[in-house]
Amino acid sequence: MPGFYFDTMMKLKTNEEIEMMRKSALLVSSALAEVAKVLKPGITTLSIDVLIGNIVRDYGAIPSFLNFHGYPFNSCISVNDVVVHGFPSKHELNEGDLVSIDIGIYKNGFHGDHAYTFLIGHHPEEVVQLVKITKESLYKGICLAGDLVCLLNILMEVCKILIVEEDTDNVGLLTEALQKVMLKVLIMCTQQSRVYVLAGSKGERRTPK
Repeated sequence: MPGFYFDTMMKLKTNEEIEMMRKSALLVSSALAEVAKVLKPGITTLSIDVLIGNIVRDYGAIPSFLNFHGYPFNSCISVNDVVVHGFPSKHELNEGDLVSIDIGIYKNGFHGDHAYTFLIGHHPEEVVQLVKITKESLYKGICLAGDLVCLLNILMEVCKILIVEEDTDNVGLLTEALQKVMLKVLIMCTQQSRVYVLAGSKGERRTPK
C-alpha cells in the first residue's frame, strides 16, 4: 500500500499512542452511524462505499482499505451469506437483508477498524436473536481480550468441537490461530518479564520480584 509501512513486530504502545488509536476507532464508529442513516432497500453497496470514502475524507483521514494490495474500495460490505470482506458493487439492498459494513480509518499514524451488522427492514425473530446473541458474545470476548491465555483456551475448545465434527479445513485454520496466540503469550511474558507461578491449593498467582 503506497505510503504505508506495516511492521510485524509487536510493540507496547504509549498512553499517547493508545489515545490516538482510540480516536481513529471513534471516527469509525462515527462513520458507521452516518452510514446507518441512509441504509434502506434499493440503495447499492457501491453507493454506500462512495459515501464512506467521502465521510472519511471529511474527517481529514484516509480509508485504510483503499489501495491495500490493490483493493479498489473504501470499505468491505457483506450481504447475507457473504461471511466477511465483501466487495461493494451495484447490488441493491432488499427488504430483509443482513448487511455487515467494515470500515478502516487511518489518521495520525494509527488505524481504527471495525464492522457493524445492520438489519434492513423487518426480520424473523430468529434472525434478530442471532444478531443479538452474536453482539453479546462480542462484548464478552472484548472483556477477555487482554487475557491471551483465556483466548488460547477458547480456541482449543473450538478445535475439539471441529475435530469431533471432522471439519478438517477449519481445524487447520484454528491450529494456525492457536500457534499465533501461543507465540503472543510467550512474547507478552518475555517483554513484561513476568512469570506467573501457581502456588498453593487456591492457585494463587505470584509475580517474582
